[in-house]
Amino acid sequence: MSAKTDLTPTPESPGLHVVKPHPRMHAVGSYICGSCKDTACAQGDEHVWALIQDFTYFHGRAHTEEGW
Repeated sequence: MSAKTDLTPTPESPGLHVVKPHPRMHAVGSYICGSCKDTACAQGDEHVWALIQDFTYFHGRAHTEEGW
């Protein structure tokens, strides 16, 4: 029996989380940036894709590798 884990980002455990339980269902996503504490959430495949791009561009490598 495996334990179910809640992977939703929190201030203590920041990051990006995306769920699409079934191909015919809409995706849901959220993030909390570990550096600047910015948050965002989205529903629907296109909106979640934009959320992923936003997190990756502004909060991923931008904070950790480019000196933000």
